[in-house]
Amino acid sequence: MYFGRKARVIINLGPKVGWLVGRSPKADPTATEVQHHAADNRFDYGICGGLGFELHPNRNAFFVEARFYMGLSDLYDNSKTSYFGSSGNINFTFKLGWLFNVNK
Repeated sequence: MYFGRKARVIINLGPKVGWLVGRSPKADPTATEVQHHAADNRFDYGICGGLGFELHPNRNAFFVEARFYMGLSDLYDNSKTSYFGSSGNINFTFKLGWLFNVNK
């Protein structure tokens, strides 16, 4: 959802889903075996919220946005004998961009 014409305030709020396509662990001699363990659950779902600002001075657009995501599923097994007590995906992203129109 956004408000405004030349200058817009953008609000993002809603569900988010993800699927782990692949992984390639990096070799780290100090890492334990647990850090290279494949995810038990490839499907991730959660809630996402963000706030941003977009400026349209001409055919171009410039934007900045901050977004927070909290996964509601666990990537690893969380039984009492497991290494992880909780393994939900949580991230914060900050985007800065420039959009330009190629058809006009």
